[in-house]
Amino acid sequence: MTNSRLNAYKIGITNTDRRIDRLERLNNQGWQTYRKFQFKNGDQAKKCEKKIFKIIHHDLKIPIYLSKEDMPVTGGRQKQWMLT
Repeated sequence: MTNSRLNAYKIGITNTDRRIDRLERLNNQGWQTYRKFQFKNGDQAKKCEKKIFKIIHHDLKIPIYLSKEDMPVTGGRQKQWMLT
């Protein structure tokens, strides 16, 4: 997802079968879906997300960018990065 007001990117996993739509809640906070990928199950999605976070944090050394106050929908628990 992207948020031009916060100058940030966000990566995360959501279950499309859930009653509460996380993507919709984030869209209401100014986030826009950049791209979605479908996985057969949650384990595959988690493995992919873990690899992406490893690249971003370990290989590229990009730190988390936003605080809990910046992310009221997720409470800051999700990872975001500054747009460059």
